[in-house]
Amino acid sequence: MCVAALSSSWIGLGAGMFVHFIFDTVNGGQYSRVWAALLLYPYTFISALGMPPAKCKLGDFTLANLTTAFAYIPVGFYAVDAYTETWIAGVNFTFAAIVPIFVVLVFKALGLVPPAELPITQRLPFAAADFFDLLVGYFISAQDHQNAVRAGEDDFNEVAHSATGQKIPPRLSAIFWNLAGELFSLKDCLLSLDPQPGVVAYVWKPLAADFALLRSEVGIVLRKTARGVPEEADRNLPGMIAQCEELTVDLISDINAKAAKGSIAPPTSAAVVHFYSSVGSILYIAGLAERYRLAAVMQKEEDEKLKQEKRDNLLSRHGLLLALPLSIWKGIVTWVKKPFFYDIKQKSDIWRRFIFPLRFSLTLFAIAISMIIWGMYSETVRLHGFWAVIPVYVSFLPTAGATLIKGTRRICGTILGGIAAVICILANPGNKAAFFCEMILVVFVGRLAQCDRRIGYAGYVFSLTWFMVGLSSLLTPETKEEMLYNALWRFVFTTGGVVITSFSSCFIFPEFAASKLDRASARMLEKVADKVLNALDTFHHRLKALSEDSECSSDDGPTTSIMQDDRETFGVEGFQSMAERATLVTDAKMEAIVFGKILLVRDVTKKVLDNQLLANQVLRDGLVLYSSLIVSVEHLRDPLASRTLAPLLGSIRELSKAIKTSSDKIVSCLYDSGATPGMLEHLPDDVHVKLQECDDNFGAFRREWVEDIMTGGEKLQGMHGANVVRFSHTVLALAMFAQRWNTLEGHLHDRSAPIELVEAQQQQQQQHAGPSRRISKALV
Repeated sequence: MCVAALSSSWIGLGAGMFVHFIFDTVNGGQYSRVWAALLLYPYTFISALGMPPAKCKLGDFTLANLTTAFAYIPVGFYAVDAYTETWIAGVNFTFAAIVPIFVVLVFKALGLVPPAELPITQRLPFAAADFFDLLVGYFISAQDHQNAVRAGEDDFNEVAHSATGQKIPPRLSAIFWNLAGELFSLKDCLLSLDPQPGVVAYVWKPLAADFALLRSEVGIVLRKTARGVPEEADRNLPGMIAQCEELTVDLISDINAKAAKGSIAPPTSAAVVHFYSSVGSILYIAGLAERYRLAAVMQKEEDEKLKQEKRDNLLSRHGLLLALPLSIWKGIVTWVKKPFFYDIKQKSDIWRRFIFPLRFSLTLFAIAISMIIWGMYSETVRLHGFWAVIPVYVSFLPTAGATLIKGTRRICGTILGGIAAVICILANPGNKAAFFCEMILVVFVGRLAQCDRRIGYAGYVFSLTWFMVGLSSLLTPETKEEMLYNALWRFVFTTGGVVITSFSSCFIFPEFAASKLDRASARMLEKVADKVLNALDTFHHRLKALSEDSECSSDDGPTTSIMQDDRETFGVEGFQSMAERATLVTDAKMEAIVFGKILLVRDVTKKVLDNQLLANQVLRDGLVLYSSLIVSVEHLRDPLASRTLAPLLGSIRELSKAIKTSSDKIVSCLYDSGATPGMLEHLPDDVHVKLQECDDNFGAFRREWVEDIMTGGEKLQGMHGANVVRFSHTVLALAMFAQRWNTLEGHLHDRSAPIELVEAQQQQQQQHAGPSRRISKALV
């Protein structure tokens, strides 16, 4: 960061001096600050492309706010000699940047610097182990400890979000994002699990010891892998998983046998299905933990091999001399090959990348040219006008919502910092010893306030304004009246710059976080639908080909029997989407409050804003379903598995069609930011019905499956135990995704299920309610 700040400041100062030299030479010594500032604007706009919202490769090695603002010093904000004053400014900034580096190095040598944060490849398995321990520990009582479960979810979510911006080896990334999705799915399952006394007494207690041991072993595997010794973490998880699978199936069959003899009252099918699904998720997560360990072993061996090759190259004759030049050359080549704008989703995104740099550069140019012109008629403005320019790169924010929230705080920080500086000058004019004591106190207070999220960057602006107003009073010998007079002018210009910048950012060609949230949500739903539909079509095609009663139907479109494993890309992009939308939600809420009344934030956007949690759940369920289908499709060759799942062919096909129709309409509307009123209402009602019917069919299939196990039926006899759990997990994932997508689609449309579907569901619930009440009475 320090190197980037130094290079950016000198680039800006150098560009300004170059423009000054060109204009001075062309005009034969007749220099005009106004026309030189106009000549500088193209450079200002190009430099602004390096701002983070533009997502341009120009920001890889520079800080655009410094390269743009500093260029105006030699162009229009100098007193007498532009070149001399620019060199002095550059040397002062360099000194100010080098001193902190030196101080930090001294502190490191003395052991006074806190240790660096663990690398993300260690933080991820540690976080997964902690979250898994929490969930399995509260397996039966999760509903009674919802605050603890949600706190654990937030901690794990924070680590997952931080991982989206860092480089993780592909073989580890693919497994981890699958593991993360499964952990969230298990959490949702446990929070909706209402264990009946019969389930706890007859099912969970006999399994508790084995699953407690499995929980402990999974934690050991993940934590030893995180510590960098995955080869020492072999705890025979596959054997334990197989043992737990067989024990679960045998136990459920044994319970039914005892119930047939009348010795116990059996739990309801619905309770057993829910319990069985939760147990299946635990076993699935344990299997992923073992896969992660094996992948970590391979990655460690590969890393050690690469390190050894680098050592050999360095120890060769010319290796040490060529290492640095080659690394620099490779970095340059890589940067040149990168696209100018990265992370482009649609063609319209290219234009949007220019919006913020254009607004920023115009605001900076407008304030700078105004101060320059005003300075031609006022000595005070000419000396202090640059203080109105500095707040542009501190207070100009990308969206209107960010300006309403953070900009207001920064205005308050600026005013308080300026007032504090004036008071300090008034109390101790010209007293350097008092100034440095006050500086320590001000920096401490500003930094302490910055730790509070409600204050945030305002704490930094408070300290910065205090320095800008107060430090200059010590640079030149002045009387008390002159010192206070100049400090007040610096305060006025700084405050005016912050207010003008915030107003421009919020009300002049504003860019709304709500619109960005719409587009980000649309991209997420489009990605989920695309991945899930591809997996569903491939799974359907393979299942139909392998099932004995399969016949090609006329409405089947072209499908592929090869399923691409894009779990890594899907997982990374999914959690990146969650992190991106999380940063927009607060700003979008403020925009909805302020601008919603004048219809600048539309109703569709408000619905998207209200359903962000549900959208995240759809994303996680989609990731779980996609991963489960990829794993299960390779085991359909088991004849019993394909025959057992054959009744689901129609539901899988209908689910694919309904998701396709629904996603196309929703995504199209969100990309349009609701510009076409009523577009969401044009979605056919039968899509909503089909989604609900698919959910009901998957649920009925799961109940029949568990009842077959309980009654010792012939459907699953002969199927490998692992396949029983694996396909049960897949059917659960199908049901969860269909239910969640249907709920989101219903919320966005402000409609509920048709009356005939509601009546059918009520009849179905009444059919299951009778046996449940009788069993509950028997258990009591």
